[in-house]
Amino acid sequence: MKQLTDNVYAFLSRLSYVYLIETENSLILLDSGFDKKAKRLIPEIKAVEEETGRSLTSIIVSHHHIDHTAALWKLEEEFNVPIYAHAADLPIILRKKKPPRGEGVLGFIFHQLIKLSRYHPPKAVHDISEKQFPFKILHLPGHTDGHIALYDETHKTLFSADLFTLTEQKIKYPPKFFTQSNKQNKESVRKLYEMLKSKQLLIENVFPSHGEFHIKDAGNLFIDLLEKEFG
Repeated sequence: MKQLTDNVYAFLSRLSYVYLIETENSLILLDSGFDKKAKRLIPEIKAVEEETGRSLTSIIVSHHHIDHTAALWKLEEEFNVPIYAHAADLPIILRKKKPPRGEGVLGFIFHQLIKLSRYHPPKAVHDISEKQFPFKILHLPGHTDGHIALYDETHKTLFSADLFTLTEQKIKYPPKFFTQSNKQNKESVRKLYEMLKSKQLLIENVFPSHGEFHIKDAGNLFIDLLEKEFG
């Protein structure tokens, strides 16, 4: 588990980052990663618990894709903490509803592969609107209907999940075959840009769930990248 800032730790679960966020009184986990990586993730979380003197109190799920949810059941068993997600993705995480397909022919093929994959749902997932967190929950749909990002106002940090990936030069959108609506996802990025321009959000750190590039102490760089896209 790599410490990125004073209160943010990151764990790479194959292709997806899992973030452990230290708050004033607790630790909150964003996503779970793949179940096969849980054997490494669990002791890493416990090590941060011991280091900080804070306990894991909840898990937030950014969206229903298996690279973000497959290990939920193992973490649920180990830590016995509640899991929260947006209402639109909640029944899919619990597999009370089948996962929808992404766009195009590749979306269909990938959807068939997902249906064949093993997935062990957690016992319970709660509607995130029913819980108060020490950061804002931003509903930014498109990648999935219930896709959310987190904004930590105290530390001016955005956890953007799968809304985009970053390079030093540009914003990159998630693959269409893994996205329910590429058009809506882009509109969500535009919405985020407008929130930044109007100073509803002040962002210094940006942590996506994929890619090699984490922006720390971003200043205007992140806004500049969005300006290239929408300005």
